[in-house]
Amino acid sequence: MASGAKSCSRGPNVTPGYYNNPEATAAAITPDGWLRSGDIARRDSEGYYYIVDRIKDMFISGGENVYPAEVEACCCNHPAVLEAAVIGVADARWGEVGHAAIRLREAQTLEAAELRAFARTQLAAYKVPKYVTVLEDFPRTAAGKGTKTPSCAVRSAKRAGFRMHAPAGGGALLGRLRRRCRSLNDTRGKIARRDDFEHLEIL
Repeated sequence: MASGAKSCSRGPNVTPGYYNNPEATAAAITPDGWLRSGDIARRDSEGYYYIVDRIKDMFISGGENVYPAEVEACCCNHPAVLEAAVIGVADARWGEVGHAAIRLREAQTLEAAELRAFARTQLAAYKVPKYVTVLEDFPRTAAGKGTKTPSCAVRSAKRAGFRMHAPAGGGALLGRLRRRCRSLNDTRGKIARRDDFEHLEIL
């Protein structure tokens, strides 16, 4: 199951629900005790599970699922890119398309067209970001060691002389970028063997 699916878990180490909040419990846990993690996961041939991305961060472009983590990893494979965060934005033709915000390594320059061409060598066309914004730094959470607001990030990009390859509403987009940066702190990679839970499935 290479592309992944919704992950659910059940066992003695899984929470029984939210304290005094039956509505939230019903939304998160099925009647037979399966916890909906909110993650997209996949399982390899050895029985290891991998977190692909958060369901809420996935977007659909031309009827195809796009997982930002995959696109971010591709962008970071470019030698000039230090960090990347990708979100989906509205598009009249495709429904949604990718908008990548990137930080460059010191003394590096990179044009949006160059990054898109690089991404196309590793990704299907519908996964390649349509828009690219270069930022001096990302908005950070309190625990993420940074205090720049989305508007500051936009000003930093403009001071760097970078053309903002983005549709209207840049402030709102960077607000979403801040939330995406927070989600990048989520655990990824090899997380558990099947034996670690009573049940661990991708549905």
